[in-house]
Amino acid sequence: MLRRLLLLSIGLLSVAPVFGQKFSKRAQQRQEARKANYFYGASFTFTAGYSHSWLSVSDYTLSTTKFGRSAETKNTHNSWNMGFLYDHALSKKWGIQSGLSFVEKGGELDTYYDGGLGYGPVLVEETGLKASYLSLQGMARYFFPVNYYTRFSINAGFHIDVAVSTDDYFNKWDIGPQVGVGFDWKHLATSVTWQIGAFPNVIDNSDSRLSSIHVNVGVRIWKE
Repeated sequence: MLRRLLLLSIGLLSVAPVFGQKFSKRAQQRQEARKANYFYGASFTFTAGYSHSWLSVSDYTLSTTKFGRSAETKNTHNSWNMGFLYDHALSKKWGIQSGLSFVEKGGELDTYYDGGLGYGPVLVEETGLKASYLSLQGMARYFFPVNYYTRFSINAGFHIDVAVSTDDYFNKWDIGPQVGVGFDWKHLATSVTWQIGAFPNVIDNSDSRLSSIHVNVGVRIWKE
């Protein structure tokens, strides 16, 4: 037993320097990369901003027992969003980003009535529609470095929205692509992102979809 412990100790002592050199080499590489690129590595950012959403135009007929009644989804909804982002710069040119945010989206439902007297449809009701979502997003980022503390980026990926509270007109969740641009300077992070909803909203079988644009300003609260 004593002999085995002795052999094990000798083995560990002989291997330890090799692992120590590997870890120290990696740490040195990371340090050199940070000296060459301020954004290298991982960071967390708190972000908030303005959201502008809209329902794609979609006409459809509502059930009625007399004359004609129809509706149209359209118009826009202005609101805000806030959340956290995780960034990881893999190099000066490439990086990945994921995030979770709270956002409100919506639009408008306009209802028309046609009495069949030749006047055409008349607007009888305007209903504002809105839903609050937790939005999970993931993107790949391509950077255009300006100097040590400054860079621009083109971003593309996906978003998954899960409703926290919603009108009966909307689906409980949505998914779709998103694209955008970004600007980073030291601890400041700004972005403009366009999100497209892939699934139709459930408004009397309407095929209207929910899209949005988000303009955000963020502050890095932690950087590796």
